[in-house]
Amino acid sequence: MVEKDGSGAFWDRPNSDEALQQLESMIPIGRLGRPTDAAFLVQFLVSPRAKYITGENCVLNGGVSFRL
Repeated sequence: MVEKDGSGAFWDRPNSDEALQQLESMIPIGRLGRPTDAAFLVQFLVSPRAKYITGENCVLNGGVSFRL
């Protein structure tokens, strides 16, 4: 989940501050993703430094999948 991603179903809930704190506590980095996090990954992937990366899934989740 990324801040300001348009998922109003979550953000429009009356107790969204509480839910946000609970969600952030499950993320090892301690915060939701930001649009710039995705932008930095894209910037890297289109650069010459990523020329050996092909056909991969890049997961931006603050380490959540590591916890599973």
